[in-house]
Formats: sequence, C-alpha cells, structure tokens
Amino acid sequence: MKYLSAFLLFSAFLTFTGWDLSAQSIDYRTHRINQFDISSGLSSNNILWLEQDQYGFIWVATAEGLNRFDGRNFISFSKGKNNISLSNNYTQFLKCAADGNIWIATSHG
Repeated sequence: MKYLSAFLLFSAFLTFTGWDLSAQSIDYRTHRINQFDISSGLSSNNILWLEQDQYGFIWVATAEGLNRFDGRNFISFSKGKNNISLSNNYTQFLKCAADGNIWIATSHG
C-alpha cells in the first residue's frame, strides 16, 4: 500500500507539472517529414533494409533493387543495370563497412 501511494503521488506530480518525459523533444513547426515512394524515384515501395554510409548517403534495399538517396534524389541499381553485379533485384539486407564497401544480400546470394 505504501508503494502504491508513492506511485500515485508521483504520477499526480508528473501530470500536474506538465513535464515532458519523451526521449526527444521535436518542434514539428520547424521539422519536415517527407514520405518517399516509387513516384519519388524508389525502385519499390517494399523497403526491406536501410543503412547510412560514411559519406552520408542512405542506401535502401527493396524488393526491386538497391537505391541510394543523397538527401534529394534516388539512384536505383538493379540486376543488369548500372554496371553492377546484383545476382537478384530482391535485396534483403545490406551493410556499409568502415572501409567504404557495401555488402549486399539478395534472395539469390
């Protein structure tokens, strides 16, 4: 009973003081959230993995290939396109290594 009373008192204190206990305080008036899809240049809306490299590029693994986002535009990489060797377009996983290489796992290896 003693702990329940302390908990209720603490809960009431937090409720009436208006403390913000969120992990991050975001001012939504100054931050913009964008939604990207195939009309934005992604090869697929089915995103399977995201990774940021040491240069700040966001790499997106999708069901239809690999995409690189520079903050404004997407570049799409797929099997038989862009002189890269993807064994399959279904990119399930990717890892940006410290040496600058990107390791990619597709559904066919």
